[in-house]
Amino acid sequence: MNQLQGCLTRPYSSNFHRSGARLCRTLLLACAVLLTGGTVAQAQNPKAAGHTKSDKQPPVQAVVTQPQSGTAILLKTIQSYQSLNSYVGQANVDTLMLNTTGQTVKHIGSSSVMKLQRPNKLSLFFQTPIGSRRIYSDGKDFTVYDATPNQYMSVPTAGNVTGLLKLLLTNADVAAGLDPLFFLSQTALPRELTGIKLKGPGTYNGHPVYIVTGVTNATPVVVKNAKGTMTIPTSYWTWWIDRSSYLLYKVETMTPNIVKPVSFGSGASRTVQNIKGTLVLRHTITELKPDADIPAEEFVFKPLPNTTRRQTTQEVLNKKGK
Repeated sequence: MNQLQGCLTRPYSSNFHRSGARLCRTLLLACAVLLTGGTVAQAQNPKAAGHTKSDKQPPVQAVVTQPQSGTAILLKTIQSYQSLNSYVGQANVDTLMLNTTGQTVKHIGSSSVMKLQRPNKLSLFFQTPIGSRRIYSDGKDFTVYDATPNQYMSVPTAGNVTGLLKLLLTNADVAAGLDPLFFLSQTALPRELTGIKLKGPGTYNGHPVYIVTGVTNATPVVVKNAKGTMTIPTSYWTWWIDRSSYLLYKVETMTPNIVKPVSFGSGASRTVQNIKGTLVLRHTITELKPDADIPAEEFVFKPLPNTTRRQTTQEVLNKKGK
């Protein structure tokens, strides 16, 4: 559960004026998104409506046996993602800071593309307002490439998706929230998630969906680490889940009653103000392809001209020890 906690805290503790590396934390809500820890699970056999390789409709029996509670639906979502051998997803991630009157005082829009092939191949691309980052796992090496400095670093990759999640956090500053990456890597719901409710069936972009809500850290959690004491606040989640495939179309998190430094302007005119209000993280899946055929080269890092290799922290420590 430590990983899930990371996912929950990271997005909310990252400042709007921080570097691109920190901004990437919010992309995985998730994909891009969010914590001091994280949990992830995987997919099902049914395919998402409108994104399948087949136009076959689910059997009538599936409708009769559909789960009727929010918890049952989220568990079915875990099973669905866990059953997938591969996954391709594109998403837009919007991070908004609302003041106490509900007005948006800051909005950052980012995008991501994730390609995953079990057991341990991964390609992630993040585009933020201040730069881009690409992450690869080809089954042997785990590589993080930052476009602006044209630099990369590599370490041995993990043997499975759960291990990749740890590498993403420690080497790429990327944490998964309760989003597709979470469900692709975990097999159980986190204990921090309570108050799960089915708000009812609905539609999303014309697709029949279940709308499920839940709360993480209903009582704020105080964590002590090397940097001091940190409070993981209460967050309120909403998932829009396809009724036939149980794959996600949208995840939204609201964390109220927090104070965050928010930057305004740029250059010499840039100012930073502490804003009290609600942080909103909205992860919208714009395209998904379950069990997609992904060419092996999609997971291989190919350095550009003049690309330089950056030493890892461990490599630096090893040199000092000699």
